[in-house]
Amino acid sequence: MTRRGIQVEPAHTPRRRRVTPFRLVAACMVMLVAGTGWWSLGQLQLSSDAGRLRDLMRDGLESLEAGDFSTAARDLVEATDVLDRLGRKDSTADLIRQRGREAAAANGLVSVSLVDILSDADRLQRSGADGAWARQFQRDHRGHWVIMQSVLERPGERLDDKTGKRGRNTLPDAFEAEYPFAVGERSVRLSGRLPGLVRLSGWGDPGDEDPRPVIFAGQLEACRFDPGTETWWVELSADTAFLWTDIVSYGHLGFLPHAIFGDDEIAAVLDRQSAAAGIDVDSLADPGRADDGSAEARSKLGALDRESAR
Repeated sequence: MTRRGIQVEPAHTPRRRRVTPFRLVAACMVMLVAGTGWWSLGQLQLSSDAGRLRDLMRDGLESLEAGDFSTAARDLVEATDVLDRLGRKDSTADLIRQRGREAAAANGLVSVSLVDILSDADRLQRSGADGAWARQFQRDHRGHWVIMQSVLERPGERLDDKTGKRGRNTLPDAFEAEYPFAVGERSVRLSGRLPGLVRLSGWGDPGDEDPRPVIFAGQLEACRFDPGTETWWVELSADTAFLWTDIVSYGHLGFLPHAIFGDDEIAAVLDRQSAAAGIDVDSLADPGRADDGSAEARSKLGALDRESAR
């Protein structure tokens, strides 16, 4: 054996192990430290947001009462997010969530009336430009909000666009409504789902000969023409519709009382809907109930402050 032979390295050098117990432990420690740091930052942010919660609720409710829907939506939606992260499910949290929905709907109203939307749809449909109308609706109107007062009905039979067959939506919260304005000689109907309906007293009672109107909001999903019945259908997104409960913001939207359906009747409808939505407006004084923003409203905001400080 020569010196050269002794110094030659083996042809197959053993490979060093990439995964070792030490490296596994080190990686776990790094992940634990990173996770703990991330959780700590989240808790710190939540604590900071919780410290602002009272101001967010107060400012949001005051803006809503004043008709400033943009500011109200910003503050109340942020307050709702904080309440959700805190896991709050008390009466204060329920009220803020409801007012946040109402502010967001009022701030995101469709830019033109349904009458104008349907007139454009009917004109394009008669000209054979159905595809152009579908694109225009998707671009300009889908996802925007409508707020309506109407008597709702159980769904009837309707043509299914996908199967071409007629059927009936049997879900308990499904509804239809006759829109009061026709498009030429073509009637207009709305359809959607409203979860609060199942808790609304008298809903769907066939013996009720004088059903009360429902005040609700929903996002536009589609506007389609049914040639079989010569009817325009306005569809609302299933997961967005909700019952309205606040009379002050309702007045700011321009829904003024009239001789047949005055202030007292509107207040009764909204009280009934508040109960169906699980909003206890008596136990937590609602600023929206004061007609003039007087001491009653201020005392109610004070009650909200005390409740939110728990």
